[in-house]
Amino acid sequence: MVSGSRVGVTGCLAGRASGRRNWRRRLKLFRILTKYPAWRPAPFEQRRMKKLGPNITELAFRAFVRATGLFRNRMDPYFARFGISGAQWGVLRQLHRAEAEGIRGLGLTDLGRRLLVRPPSVTSVVDRLERERLVARSVADGDQRAKKVSLTPAGRQLVRRVLEYHPSQMRTILAGLTQSEQRTLNSLMGKLSEHLESLGNGQHDHDHVEPRLEGNRR
Repeated sequence: MVSGSRVGVTGCLAGRASGRRNWRRRLKLFRILTKYPAWRPAPFEQRRMKKLGPNITELAFRAFVRATGLFRNRMDPYFARFGISGAQWGVLRQLHRAEAEGIRGLGLTDLGRRLLVRPPSVTSVVDRLERERLVARSVADGDQRAKKVSLTPAGRQLVRRVLEYHPSQMRTILAGLTQSEQRTLNSLMGKLSEHLESLGNGQHDHDHVEPRLEGNRR
């Protein structure tokens, strides 16, 4: 009887020890999964990524996107002070430049070409400017179907008012760069603009993208 009791106690203790080991294993596994979830690279992969780092193309692209966003965040409130948006200012400024070139009024296609946007996008901006009586539409000479957009007296007055503050605003935006750096920026942006123009409107960019699987279509 004593021998049987000892065997029973020994088996019980062994079972408890095994349970504790299994519990420790599960706890260790839980900690690992919590520390390194599926979306996070494993430690060795993190070290490899940190060592290699993003290439200069990616860094330059990120910097360009970030600067563009920060520029808009700064300019939007500036134009809002005059009761217009950045897009509306673009239309007003192009019409003002056209007048300086001796051109009274521009068609939507010409405006889109100058602004590097499609005519439908220009139409909505012009509609709002027309409601605010800053621009007016008129029939083009020799073509009753074509319309030209031109500045109204109120529109010209607003452009002149914005231009009074514009030099100061431009200096504020570029104050973080020296004159030499601004010349370099101007050269680089001109070179980038030429490259982007050579790429076209992006309609064929999908040729460089892997096709989506049928199962992923919605």
